[in-house]
Amino acid sequence: VVAEREQKIQTEVKEIRKVFFCELCNKQYKLAMEFEVHLSSYDHNHRK
Repeated sequence: VVAEREQKIQTEVKEIRKVFFCELCNKQYKLAMEFEVHLSSYDHNHRK
């Protein structure tokens, strides 16, 4: 029961973190601010 609960929590955390993942650059960010800075960065904008 505890293992199932932990698995469910880990799955939910992965879903939440997908919000701050840049598929174009294959980079993961923990904070919205870091992700926003990345989206306006030179590297991100020149991969398109």
